Amino acid sequence: MRINLHRVKSRNRKKFLSEKTYYTLTGVVSGLFVTILCLLGFSYLLKLLGASSGITSALSNIALVAGCFAAGYTASKNRRKNGLKTGLFVGVIIYGIVYLLGVFTLQNFVGFSLFTKLIIVLIAACLGGILGVNSKIKPKL
Repeated sequence: MRINLHRVKSRNRKKFLSEKTYYTLTGVVSGLFVTILCLLGFSYLLKLLGASSGITSALSNIALVAGCFAAGYTASKNRRKNGLKTGLFVGVIIYGIVYLLGVFTLQNFVGFSLFTKLIIVLIAACLGGILGVNSKIKPKL
C-alpha cells in the first residue's frame, strides 16, 4: 500500500485555508515585504544624498510598484493559473492596505494622482501575475 504524501499534505492545508486564499495571502505578504525593503533602502539612500520631496514621492511609488509586481509574481507562480486575475486581486489588496495606512497616518490622503497610481500599481501586479504563471517550474530533486 503506497500513500502519496503530496496529496495528504495538500488535503490538510485545504482544511485550514483554501488554495486560492493561501496563495493570495503569501503573495500579499511577500509584496508588502518587498515594498518595505525598498522603502528602507530608498530612505537610507535619501538620507545619504539629501533629496527633495519630489524624489521622495517618486521613490515611494517605485517601491509600491515593485512590491505589487512581486506580490503578483509570487501568488501566480505558486498558484499556476489565472495569472492576470490573481495579479489584479493581489494588487487591489496591497493598494487598499497602503491607502488605508496613508489615511490613518496622514489623516488626508486624497490627491490628484490617486487614480493614476492605482492604475500603475494594478498594471505592475498584473504583469507580475502573467510572468509568474508563465515562469518555468524548477525540477524537484
